[in-house]
Amino acid sequence: MKIVIKDIIPGIIQIEAYTRGHKVQYLSTDKKGRAEVLQAYELLRSAERCYKSGFTEEEKKRMKGEEKRELKPMTVIGIDPGAQGGIAVYVPGQNVKRHKMPKANEDLQELLKYYAECYNCIAFVEKLSLRPDDVVVENGKKNMGKAFRVQKMMANFEHLKAVLEVIGIPFVLVHPMSWQSKLGLRIKGEEKKQRKNRYKEEARRLYGGNVTLWNADALLIMHFGRWALKNDIKWLLQNLPEREHAKLFAPLGE
Repeated sequence: MKIVIKDIIPGIIQIEAYTRGHKVQYLSTDKKGRAEVLQAYELLRSAERCYKSGFTEEEKKRMKGEEKRELKPMTVIGIDPGAQGGIAVYVPGQNVKRHKMPKANEDLQELLKYYAECYNCIAFVEKLSLRPDDVVVENGKKNMGKAFRVQKMMANFEHLKAVLEVIGIPFVLVHPMSWQSKLGLRIKGEEKKQRKNRYKEEARRLYGGNVTLWNADALLIMHFGRWALKNDIKWLLQNLPEREHAKLFAPLGE
């Protein structure tokens, strides 16, 4: 495994691991120096297990057995993180719920805690990552105002994951390219505005009701989660921490 450390902007370290032809990124919003590499290394080794080539024969046998077990009825939560994002919730037998991303951390925690206490949930969260143009403007200069906003966005993303962990909702991080491709939505060369409007219309076709730019992606991420539970349980198990697998299945013998 090759590890590369990059100082993206003040307050953010990006650590990349290259292994078996794959690249896994770890972002830190609390810069503590190079000692953090040891923790990141363990995190990256764990993330590497998401790839099929990283599973042992014993793990493959166990997962194959899990794929044949009966899934519990699941409430599926789709989360488009960020201040302008949203949360969409599918509860079997009910209309889909749509929530704007709460501005206060306490409100976010209360909202997710409600669903965790009332239903058997799994969340699908769009993965955030930094691009060079997120913090660099013309002539290679850093835009510190934008850098601060990006740092705050990444901190909120880390908080969202921590909330899901604490209240006990299993969650999967999904790259935008992944859920869009698996749902057959990607069109090469399409402009962002055109794509956003098309996704909004697709979300309206699937779920009707009030579909806007702030909730369209959350609805589609939620729809991807429903699709994965029905059509690609192997992918789901590979991307969900092993300790959470039991929450998806009915106990044996029921």
